[in-house]
Amino acid sequence: MLWRHFRREVTHCEWFVSVTELMKATINFFERYNAMPDKVLSIIGAQPS
Repeated sequence: MLWRHFRREVTHCEWFVSVTELMKATINFFERYNAMPDKVLSIIGAQPS
């Protein structure tokens, strides 16, 4: 259910002037979540190894 977090934090009620701005917001989201793998594993329902 990572999509729900992405939608809420990046795209919900947002208007991006360009695809480039959307891509910047997307990359920023995934960079933040890459820094916390345990949280991501919890969100997607996997157990950390």
